[in-house]
Amino acid sequence: MKNATQFTEPDILNKQYETNMNGVMHNDYDTETTGTPIWYDGQNVRHDAVDEELTGRRALKEAQGKENEKLLRPTKKAIEEK
Repeated sequence: MKNATQFTEPDILNKQYETNMNGVMHNDYDTETTGTPIWYDGQNVRHDAVDEELTGRRALKEAQGKENEKLLRPTKKAIEEK
């Protein structure tokens, strides 16, 4: 081909490509095993778990933890009754 360029996509050239994609294309009816994630970090296609910092889950967990601490602290009224 006259204008062809060499294909250089690292994710597809990776030797684990077939394994990674088989995990992504997991059968949802299979309840014995789980699929694998796929996401783009802005530069690379990734096949690992997304960092909680990126999803906001860490902040949510911290907020829930603080809320639980408030619920577990004795109230001023309960302390005065003792």
